[in-house]
Amino acid sequence: MTLRNLRIFLAVAETGSMSKAAKALYMTQPSISQDISEMERTYKVILFERKNHFLKLTPTGELLMQYAKKTLDAAKETEDFLNYESSHPRIRVGATATIGACIMSPIVVKLHEAIPGIVHHVCVANTVIIVGKILKGELDIALVEGIVSDPNLEVRDVIRDKLVLICAQEHTFCTRDSIDIHELDRIPLILSEIGSGTRSRFEDLLRQNDIEENMCWGSYNFDAIIDAVKHNLGVSIISERIAKKSSIKDTLHVCEITGADMNCNYQLVYPKNKIFPISLTEFIRICEEMSLYDIL
Repeated sequence: MTLRNLRIFLAVAETGSMSKAAKALYMTQPSISQDISEMERTYKVILFERKNHFLKLTPTGELLMQYAKKTLDAAKETEDFLNYESSHPRIRVGATATIGACIMSPIVVKLHEAIPGIVHHVCVANTVIIVGKILKGELDIALVEGIVSDPNLEVRDVIRDKLVLICAQEHTFCTRDSIDIHELDRIPLILSEIGSGTRSRFEDLLRQNDIEENMCWGSYNFDAIIDAVKHNLGVSIISERIAKKSSIKDTLHVCEITGADMNCNYQLVYPKNKIFPISLTEFIRICEEMSLYDIL
């Protein structure tokens, strides 16, 4: 059964005549007759009663007419939707906190320059939540700093960054340009929540170097982390890109960390075998370009 079959059936049902249906559809009468006969033969039903050169619907035909109208209406709505989507591109993007704070806005601006009129929706959350939304089809693509290894997802490194330490101006590290990672042994740490890519990466480094973690403060709220650091309640580990922002570098002290590989990559994450509309193609292109220069 095809939409063409249903259109032919509906034309015959509404006109009560194969010749009139043929004229309305710009087809020949034999083609109309053959199509109706094939439908009746295939499904072993009788759709019309032939009376006095007029075709009257059987009870089965009456029911099919209702289904045909609903199906064709739905097909028209679907076609209208696809036509609208093609002329009104949209994208649903996920970003982890670090990326949402320092990278996503420039990316979206460039996306609007490349595709005027694009509708965007950005969701900022931790890596675990973002990956879950990708898998459930709630997001089209994401840019995260955490480790993603789901077999249903494609993961690509696109933008480089590194982790640095921030502390209050009164902290003992405030006179140092760099510290060795082993100096963080049992130092009070103020970190983002479990599931955060930055925290996961840093905790992996502590374990690899047999350093005892002293996590005294965990928060979903980045401003709360910064405020706690300002009050010298501990040190925190953040993206170097964020640390370059004036709101941080002018009020806190930034230290590089030596003795471990503090480099990290931001990754594009999207479903495997995904068909890419122009919105996703452009988003990926912009992210790849950003890997070639510092956007801050």
